[in-house]
Amino acid sequence: MRIPCLLRTSALRASAVLIGLTGPLLRGGEPLVVVLEPTGQTLATRTALYGQNVTSGDWHGSTQRKRGPILWDAVAGRPDPAWDELSHAYPLRVVRYHTGNIYPWRDAVGPVEERKPILDESGSTLDKGVGLQEFLRWLETLPDHPEAALIASPFRPTGELADLVAYCNARTGPMAELRAAHGHAAPYGVKYWELGNETDWFNRDDLDITRAETEREKKHKLLVGEYVERCRERIEAMRAVDPSIKIFAHAQTAPWPVSTPQWRAWHRAVLRGIGSEIDGIVIHPYYDGYSVPYVLDSVDMLIADIHELAPAGHKISVIVNEHARWVNYKIMAERPQSWGLQGAISTGDFLLRGMARPEIAMANYWCYLHRGPWRVLNADWEDGGEHKFGTGIHWLFKVLNDAALPRYELLTPEPPGANYAAAKSYPYTVTAGLFSDSNTDTRVLVAVNRSADEAARLTLPASFAPTSGKLKFSVVTGESLTATNVTATPDAVTLQTTVIEAEPDAASGVLHLELPARSVASWRW
Repeated sequence: MRIPCLLRTSALRASAVLIGLTGPLLRGGEPLVVVLEPTGQTLATRTALYGQNVTSGDWHGSTQRKRGPILWDAVAGRPDPAWDELSHAYPLRVVRYHTGNIYPWRDAVGPVEERKPILDESGSTLDKGVGLQEFLRWLETLPDHPEAALIASPFRPTGELADLVAYCNARTGPMAELRAAHGHAAPYGVKYWELGNETDWFNRDDLDITRAETEREKKHKLLVGEYVERCRERIEAMRAVDPSIKIFAHAQTAPWPVSTPQWRAWHRAVLRGIGSEIDGIVIHPYYDGYSVPYVLDSVDMLIADIHELAPAGHKISVIVNEHARWVNYKIMAERPQSWGLQGAISTGDFLLRGMARPEIAMANYWCYLHRGPWRVLNADWEDGGEHKFGTGIHWLFKVLNDAALPRYELLTPEPPGANYAAAKSYPYTVTAGLFSDSNTDTRVLVAVNRSADEAARLTLPASFAPTSGKLKFSVVTGESLTATNVTATPDAVTLQTTVIEAEPDAASGVLHLELPARSVASWRW
């Protein structure tokens, strides 16, 4: 028997009545009802939250692993047109080029025959047929010309980083001349610069972020004081080249208060040491296994620390430049779950709730095209990669970008007093947010339903009903939460769009919208 639970959150000035939310969802019983009450107190939509990651290993390809570049045709010197339909489906907004902490940028530009082989942090030799130069040119071919975000590692020499900023942004001088000699006279205009990647784990033996550190790792761990001093020197040199750039420092890698209770000490030391010199703090909140509410609790701790410690009058944003559904990356059977339907639902939940936190200025999904545990796009790699298709994450980003009107309001705030300490704790089933444009009187409601088998009924005031009586309805779903677009089932997770009738209920005077089980959906009117 379900015990109804009525929750109202007036302090957030947006409310939802959630009926049956904390009880079991019983097949054949009354549907979960979520009463949405828009207040009109909206935030500006920040489409920079819809960014992506491209790793240098995936971009270059690997000579040792016999993997060529994916998105760039090195022979033709242009983007591989086989990917265009997918990569042009929506704007990528911001693309972080993940090069790690030892990438020598000078070996990734200029004539290919003059480039030196690059050894990445995994010990793999990168294919020198493509590199940083081609990545920046690829961005210029994409819809809306996404912004580039580059890593300026504090483990690289200071002068090298200053030269990199000049190569990308200077209009005159030796680096501008070098860029022109490489065939690109105009500056690339790279705005975002990140001071390394997960630098406190620079000597981590593997990617298992849940295990305790080994004694070897502890011995060779970079301490925050050294990180701050390395960053201070490099920030000064980089800003001397281009004062307009935005520079981001890192929080500690694993923001899990339960397993890493001292993680806040790192970014608090960064804020005290170089808070006046940076524009953002980077955090990597992987969820599920840890849960979206749990990692957002960590994000909120970072936000609170920024409010407390940021210099007066100086804005410091939260930069989520890696996020995704975490799985055990060593177990092949678990890998597709990150980019399958359940991954899309969790990512949709995270982004809808992240959009309600104006302190988050940017988010980049991990990872756009990856032949490992995470991916937005996929291909039949075992058969040469000829068949290319989108995953559930691809369809999620299609829905979110199509919904990106200028204003946003989260309609299902986190229930007050919920305990997020348990790794898989979810005190809610549905997340819904309303995008709007007052100039055109256009609205898009986006919602996710975490339930595997129970639909939900969303209700809105009759005043929100479309004057035409019709809505454009889009839904991302599959036969089960584990549905995944792989070679054998490339269409297991689909995006379907149709026009539906939408009239307020005569008896109740409200508009009812049916949110299918295990889905991400949108209604546009």
